[in-house]
Amino acid sequence: LYLQVAGEAQGGSGNLMRSADFWKTKQVIYGDGSDFQLIDAYMFSDENRQHLAVSWARGTFGQARFPTDGRQLGFVVADASEGQVFVLVHETAQASYGRNVTVGNLYLSDQTGLSYSKSLGGLLFVPNSGIIDMTRVGSLRGVFIANQLTEQLTIKTRITFNKGGDWHPAAPPTLDAAGQPYDCAAPNCTLHLHSAYSAGRRFGSAEGILSRDSAVGLVMATGSVGRSLRTTPHAFLSHD
Repeated sequence: LYLQVAGEAQGGSGNLMRSADFWKTKQVIYGDGSDFQLIDAYMFSDENRQHLAVSWARGTFGQARFPTDGRQLGFVVADASEGQVFVLVHETAQASYGRNVTVGNLYLSDQTGLSYSKSLGGLLFVPNSGIIDMTRVGSLRGVFIANQLTEQLTIKTRITFNKGGDWHPAAPPTLDAAGQPYDCAAPNCTLHLHSAYSAGRRFGSAEGILSRDSAVGLVMATGSVGRSLRTTPHAFLSHD
Protein backbone atom coordinates (compact mmCIF):
# COMPACT_ATOMS: atom_id res chain seq x y z
CA LEU A 1 0.00 0.00 0.00
CA TYR A 2 1.16 3.54 -0.80
CA LEU A 3 0.03 6.81 0.77
CA GLN A 4 1.00 10.43 0.18
CA VAL A 5 1.07 12.52 3.36
CA ALA A 6 1.13 16.28 2.80
CA GLY A 7 1.12 19.22 5.19
CA GLU A 8 0.05 22.83 4.79
CA ALA A 9 3.52 24.01 5.79
CA GLN A 10 4.94 22.04 2.89
CA GLY A 11 2.92 23.92 0.28
CA GLY A 12 1.25 20.77 -0.99
CA SER A 13 4.41 18.66 -1.08
CA GLY A 14 4.82 15.71 1.23
CA ASN A 15 6.12 12.22 1.83
CA LEU A 16 5.29 9.06 -0.08
CA MET A 17 4.92 6.22 2.40
CA ARG A 18 4.69 2.46 1.94
CA SER A 19 3.31 -0.32 4.15
CA ALA A 20 3.10 -4.07 3.66
CA ASP A 21 1.06 -4.81 6.81
CA PHE A 22 -1.87 -2.38 6.63
CA TRP A 23 0.06 0.42 8.36
CA LYS A 24 1.18 -1.46 11.45
CA THR A 25 4.59 -0.38 10.20
CA LYS A 26 5.41 2.15 7.51
CA GLN A 27 8.37 3.42 5.53
CA VAL A 28 9.00 6.79 3.90
CA ILE A 29 10.28 6.02 0.40
CA TYR A 30 10.33 9.58 -0.95
CA GLY A 31 10.09 13.00 0.69
CA ASP A 32 9.31 16.55 -0.40
CA GLY A 33 7.49 15.49 -3.54
CA SER A 34 4.07 16.20 -5.04
CA ASP A 35 1.68 14.74 -7.62
CA PHE A 36 2.74 11.16 -7.04
CA GLN A 37 1.72 8.70 -9.76
CA LEU A 38 1.92 4.90 -9.87
CA ILE A 39 1.84 3.52 -13.43
CA ASP A 40 2.76 -0.11 -14.13
CA ALA A 41 6.36 -0.66 -12.98
CA TYR A 42 7.03 3.07 -12.43
CA MET A 43 6.36 5.67 -9.74
CA PHE A 44 6.66 9.39 -10.42
CA SER A 45 6.87 12.57 -8.37
CA ASP A 46 6.81 16.09 -9.81
CA GLU A 47 9.01 18.28 -7.59
CA ASN A 48 7.23 21.64 -7.87
CA ARG A 49 7.44 21.36 -11.70
CA GLN A 50 11.22 21.74 -11.55
CA HIS A 51 12.32 18.10 -11.50
CA LEU A 52 10.77 14.72 -12.15
CA ALA A 53 11.68 11.88 -9.81
CA VAL A 54 11.20 8.29 -11.01
CA SER A 55 11.26 4.89 -9.35
CA TRP A 56 11.44 1.75 -11.48
CA ALA A 57 10.38 -1.71 -10.24
CA ARG A 58 9.55 -0.16 -6.83
CA GLY A 59 13.20 0.74 -6.30
CA THR A 60 14.89 3.93 -5.12
CA PHE A 61 13.76 7.23 -6.64
CA GLY A 62 16.17 9.09 -8.90
CA GLN A 63 15.99 12.37 -10.81
CA ALA A 64 15.06 12.06 -14.47
CA ARG A 65 17.58 13.55 -16.91
CA PHE A 66 16.36 15.45 -19.99
CA PRO A 67 18.64 16.96 -22.69
CA THR A 68 16.62 20.19 -22.73
CA ASP A 69 17.74 23.67 -23.82
CA GLY A 70 15.76 25.65 -21.24
CA ARG A 71 14.28 25.44 -17.77
CA GLN A 72 11.43 22.96 -17.47
CA LEU A 73 8.05 24.49 -16.64
CA GLY A 74 6.29 21.19 -16.12
CA PHE A 75 6.11 17.50 -16.87
CA VAL A 76 3.31 15.20 -18.02
CA VAL A 77 3.77 11.43 -18.04
CA ALA A 78 2.18 10.53 -21.37
CA ASP A 79 2.70 6.76 -21.32
CA ALA A 80 4.55 4.18 -19.21
CA SER A 81 3.78 0.96 -21.07
CA GLU A 82 6.08 -1.53 -22.81
CA GLY A 83 9.01 -0.97 -20.43
CA GLN A 84 9.70 2.67 -21.36
CA VAL A 85 8.26 6.07 -20.44
CA PHE A 86 7.05 8.90 -22.65
CA VAL A 87 7.23 12.27 -20.85
CA LEU A 88 6.05 15.57 -22.30
CA VAL A 89 8.20 18.48 -21.12
CA HIS A 90 7.01 22.08 -21.27
CA GLU A 91 10.09 24.27 -21.66
CA THR A 92 10.71 28.02 -21.55
CA ALA A 93 12.06 27.98 -25.11
CA GLN A 94 8.68 26.97 -26.52
CA ALA A 95 5.86 29.30 -27.50
CA SER A 96 2.35 29.26 -26.14
CA TYR A 97 -0.33 29.78 -28.79
CA GLY A 98 -3.01 31.38 -26.64
CA ARG A 99 -3.96 30.73 -23.06
CA ASN A 100 -5.27 27.20 -23.57
CA VAL A 101 -2.98 25.80 -26.27
CA THR A 102 0.71 25.03 -25.76
CA VAL A 103 3.34 22.80 -27.33
CA GLY A 104 5.91 20.67 -25.57
CA ASN A 105 8.65 18.23 -26.45
CA LEU A 106 8.13 14.49 -26.10
CA TYR A 107 10.98 12.47 -24.58
CA LEU A 108 11.44 8.70 -24.40
CA SER A 109 13.26 6.95 -21.55
CA ASP A 110 15.43 3.93 -21.10
CA GLN A 111 14.04 0.99 -19.11
CA THR A 112 14.69 2.66 -15.75
CA GLY A 113 12.73 5.80 -16.66
CA LEU A 114 15.66 8.00 -15.65
CA SER A 115 17.59 8.78 -18.85
CA TYR A 116 15.70 10.41 -21.74
CA SER A 117 16.21 11.35 -25.37
CA LYS A 118 14.03 13.60 -27.51
CA SER A 119 11.47 11.75 -29.60
CA LEU A 120 9.12 14.39 -31.05
CA GLY A 121 8.95 18.19 -30.92
CA GLY A 122 5.93 20.49 -31.01
CA LEU A 123 3.47 18.08 -29.40
CA LEU A 124 0.11 19.74 -28.77
CA PHE A 125 -1.22 19.76 -25.20
CA VAL A 126 -3.39 21.81 -22.84
CA PRO A 127 -1.64 22.89 -19.61
CA ASN A 128 -3.09 21.79 -16.25
CA SER A 129 -5.64 19.52 -17.92
CA GLY A 130 -3.90 16.22 -18.62
CA ILE A 131 -4.87 16.56 -22.30
CA ILE A 132 -2.00 15.45 -24.56
CA ASP A 133 -2.61 14.94 -28.27
CA MET A 134 -1.05 11.49 -28.37
CA THR A 135 -2.74 8.09 -28.44
CA ARG A 136 -1.37 4.59 -27.98
CA VAL A 137 -2.87 2.04 -30.36
CA GLY A 138 -4.02 -0.55 -27.88
CA SER A 139 -3.57 -3.73 -29.91
CA LEU A 140 -0.21 -3.00 -31.57
CA ARG A 141 3.02 -2.79 -29.61
CA GLY A 142 5.03 0.37 -30.20
CA VAL A 143 2.38 2.15 -32.30
CA PHE A 144 1.47 5.69 -31.23
CA ILE A 145 -0.30 8.54 -33.03
CA ALA A 146 0.49 12.18 -32.14
CA ASN A 147 -0.43 15.66 -33.33
CA GLN A 148 2.04 18.50 -33.79
CA LEU A 149 1.14 22.18 -33.74
CA THR A 150 3.07 24.03 -36.44
CA GLU A 151 4.27 27.64 -36.45
CA GLN A 152 1.40 28.37 -38.84
CA LEU A 153 -1.02 27.14 -36.14
CA THR A 154 -2.03 24.11 -38.17
CA ILE A 155 -2.16 20.59 -36.78
CA LYS A 156 -0.39 17.67 -38.45
CA THR A 157 -0.56 14.01 -37.48
CA ARG A 158 2.49 11.79 -37.07
CA ILE A 159 2.66 8.03 -36.39
CA THR A 160 5.41 5.81 -34.97
CA PHE A 161 5.67 2.03 -35.29
CA ASN A 162 8.70 1.65 -32.96
CA LYS A 163 7.62 3.68 -29.90
CA GLY A 164 9.08 7.01 -30.87
CA GLY A 165 12.22 5.85 -32.62
CA ASP A 166 10.88 7.33 -35.87
CA TRP A 167 7.78 9.41 -36.60
CA HIS A 168 6.17 9.54 -40.04
CA PRO A 169 3.21 11.21 -41.75
CA ALA A 170 0.15 8.94 -41.69
CA ALA A 171 -0.59 7.42 -45.09
CA PRO A 172 -4.06 8.29 -46.45
CA PRO A 173 -6.51 5.89 -48.09
CA THR A 174 -6.20 5.59 -51.86
CA LEU A 175 -9.83 6.67 -52.43
CA ASP A 176 -12.43 8.58 -50.44
CA ALA A 177 -15.81 7.19 -49.30
CA ALA A 178 -17.30 7.94 -52.73
CA GLY A 179 -14.59 5.95 -54.48
CA GLN A 180 -12.86 9.05 -55.83
CA PRO A 181 -9.19 10.12 -55.50
CA TYR A 182 -8.49 12.83 -52.96
CA ASP A 183 -8.04 16.35 -54.30
CA CYS A 184 -4.43 16.69 -53.17
CA ALA A 185 -0.95 15.49 -54.11
CA ALA A 186 2.13 14.35 -52.19
CA PRO A 187 3.75 15.54 -50.04
CA ASN A 188 0.72 17.60 -48.98
CA CYS A 189 -1.68 14.69 -49.06
CA THR A 190 -1.48 12.81 -45.77
CA LEU A 191 -3.98 11.61 -43.18
CA HIS A 192 -4.56 13.80 -40.10
CA LEU A 193 -6.60 12.52 -37.17
CA HIS A 194 -8.46 14.15 -34.31
CA SER A 195 -7.26 12.94 -30.94
CA ALA A 196 -7.53 13.91 -27.26
CA TYR A 197 -7.35 17.68 -27.82
CA SER A 198 -10.18 17.74 -30.37
CA ALA A 199 -12.36 15.39 -28.32
CA GLY A 200 -11.80 17.44 -25.16
CA ARG A 201 -12.60 20.69 -26.95
CA ARG A 202 -15.63 19.17 -28.71
CA PHE A 203 -14.71 20.21 -32.24
CA GLY A 204 -17.99 19.45 -34.02
CA SER A 205 -18.39 15.68 -34.46
CA ALA A 206 -14.67 14.98 -33.91
CA GLU A 207 -13.91 12.01 -31.69
CA GLY A 208 -10.73 10.61 -30.22
CA ILE A 209 -8.82 7.68 -31.74
CA LEU A 210 -10.41 4.35 -30.77
CA SER A 211 -8.60 1.03 -30.39
CA ARG A 212 -8.78 -2.01 -28.08
CA ASP A 213 -6.22 -4.60 -27.02
CA SER A 214 -8.69 -7.34 -27.94
CA ALA A 215 -9.24 -6.02 -31.49
CA VAL A 216 -5.82 -6.54 -33.06
CA GLY A 217 -5.01 -3.95 -35.73
CA LEU A 218 -8.44 -2.31 -35.66
CA VAL A 219 -8.36 1.49 -35.31
CA MET A 220 -11.24 3.94 -35.77
CA ALA A 221 -10.82 7.71 -35.93
CA THR A 222 -12.14 10.94 -37.39
CA GLY A 223 -10.00 13.32 -39.40
CA SER A 224 -9.18 14.63 -42.85
CA VAL A 225 -6.81 14.14 -45.77
CA GLY A 226 -4.69 17.01 -47.03
CA ARG A 227 -2.03 19.43 -45.85
CA SER A 228 -3.23 19.59 -42.22
CA LEU A 229 -6.10 18.66 -39.91
CA ARG A 230 -9.49 20.28 -40.62
CA THR A 231 -12.28 20.86 -38.13
CA THR A 232 -14.88 19.17 -40.35
CA PRO A 233 -14.01 15.48 -39.94
CA HIS A 234 -14.68 12.27 -41.83
CA ALA A 235 -14.57 8.77 -40.36
CA PHE A 236 -11.64 6.44 -41.06
CA LEU A 237 -11.09 2.75 -40.28
CA SER A 238 -7.88 0.72 -40.36
CA HIS A 239 -7.68 -3.05 -39.89
CA ASP A 240 -3.91 -3.44 -40.14
